[in-house]
Amino acid sequence: MNENDIYLLLQAKCHNWCLIRPGNLRKETFHIFSNRSFTLEKIYNIRDCSGKIKAEDLINGKRTEIRGKLSQAQMDCLNGMIDEDWLNPLVHSSACDGEAWEIDHFSPTGKIQKTTGKPQYIYRQPVERLAVFIREVCK
Repeated sequence: MNENDIYLLLQAKCHNWCLIRPGNLRKETFHIFSNRSFTLEKIYNIRDCSGKIKAEDLINGKRTEIRGKLSQAQMDCLNGMIDEDWLNPLVHSSACDGEAWEIDHFSPTGKIQKTTGKPQYIYRQPVERLAVFIREVCK
């Protein structure tokens, strides 16, 4: 791989496990690339009381996509957070609802270098700071 090649640096998925209603955000997927560009896909529940919605639309939801680019300072901050420890086994992070995250950091070859693993609650975990930062800068 050439050093100028663009690759997926970080993928973060936020699953809304709260009480879900029509129109609520169901899932957010953030892709941040090595050239500082990002995409954010949001999936919402369909809001329509007409009764004319197809079953597949109810299952798949309504999708929106946002594209942008991080500043160099934001990328430097992100890289610093990637290098930190993400999960502390001594911190109890479970909850009965809320947001579950799965975050993966990739090498230039596409191999996962660091992961939170399956979707899980990250309340009070060090990686929660990273999730908050991603959501703040990718809009």
